[in-house]
Amino acid sequence: MSEIELFQQYADAFEATYEDDNWNRLESFFAEDAEYDPGDGAKSVGRSAVIDRLRAAVNGLDRKFDARDLRSEKPSLDGNTVALRWVMTLCKQGTPDLILSGVEYVSYTDGAIKSMQDVFDDGTAETLGGWMAAHQDALNS
Repeated sequence: MSEIELFQQYADAFEATYEDDNWNRLESFFAEDAEYDPGDGAKSVGRSAVIDRLRAAVNGLDRKFDARDLRSEKPSLDGNTVALRWVMTLCKQGTPDLILSGVEYVSYTDGAIKSMQDVFDDGTAETLGGWMAAHQDALNS
């Protein structure tokens, strides 16, 4: 199976996990020593730590909104690394939409995710920071 096919299976499983909160579903996709760099300078190392970090990110941001729309381009492959360009729109009643974008890079070793890195587009961190400064209270209601 190609890395693109493996990635699509992971992406589908992630979306199912987003819906039903069954994070155990993702374990088989990651190498035991997998690494995740979510773009904030704090890397998670180890399958459990990566999945915990993904869960924390979803619970700490995405699920605080009323709606989440994730769109992506067709993934590309360079060697054993899949690149996926994405745009996510988060909606919360009474606030402007929060639009974040970037590229996720996923490298495979022996059919499992060895490393995953999120690289945000220029200005995305500032957009998030500005939105949170102005509207964070709405997420707590």
